[in-house]
Amino acid sequence: RLSWANDAYLQAVDASSIDDVVAKEIELLSAEDRGYASQVLSEQGVYRERLTTIMGGRRRRLDVTECVAPEGRAGLAIDVTEAEEAHADMERQRGAHTQTLDRISSAVAHFDVARTLTAYNEAFATLWDLPPDMLDAQPTHDTVMERLRNDKKLFEPRDWREWKEDFLAV
Repeated sequence: RLSWANDAYLQAVDASSIDDVVAKEIELLSAEDRGYASQVLSEQGVYRERLTTIMGGRRRRLDVTECVAPEGRAGLAIDVTEAEEAHADMERQRGAHTQTLDRISSAVAHFDVARTLTAYNEAFATLWDLPPDMLDAQPTHDTVMERLRNDKKLFEPRDWREWKEDFLAV
């Protein structure tokens, strides 16, 4: 049975006090989720899961952690709904950008600050005759250049290493 909760818990379950929560046995998680958590706790001593629940009339995603303590169990739930929504929105935007890139005929490749390939279009893959599985593995710019060099698709300067370093520095 629940014996203590902080103000955030009271707010999440729309309760006015801890006495109200204890008397009415108001739980944040479903009976099914609590049952599974109990099973895992008895076997492993720690339970970690991302769960869905309703808080304030809205569906929320929580990172839940519970552990066995001398007096019973202790649990923590962190609302990760906004982070998940932001991540999903970013993925949708990335998909839209990829579709836009594939509609233009100019070859485009985008490398991040770590020089890792984060996006490319079909024209880029076609121009350099690079296999999609290689590009989808997000190679570094250096790896792409070495592949192009090995395939004899780049000219061979006198000092390849110096030329490549100067090129990548740009």
